[in-house]
Amino acid sequence: MEAAEEAEELRKKIDALERQNEELFEMVVGLHSAKVDTERDKLLKVEKENLELKLQTQNLQKVYRAVGERFGSLEPQTHIKPKREAASTPKESAFGFRLPTSFLEFVQGDDPFMF
Repeated sequence: MEAAEEAEELRKKIDALERQNEELFEMVVGLHSAKVDTERDKLLKVEKENLELKLQTQNLQKVYRAVGERFGSLEPQTHIKPKREAASTPKESAFGFRLPTSFLEFVQGDDPFMF
């Protein structure tokens, strides 16, 4: 009879351990699904940010094209040509050098009195 009682106690302990094992398994599955949900949320957030950046890029490209159509090329101009020529032609002085026709030309020009 003693063996039957020990067997019954062992079955009870086994049942308790199985219930505990199931509870632990459910906890692990719950933690894993929570982790998966967190990872999924992170991925969705990154995808959303990427889509927003793509939309902003497309909008900027549309604006760039519209401005280009309206005002011409947006490329930087390396050489700006004057819209009209100077009103007077350069004059020669009695000493044989050209007189400046504008202040800018005077400052940038090759003045013989500047050393």
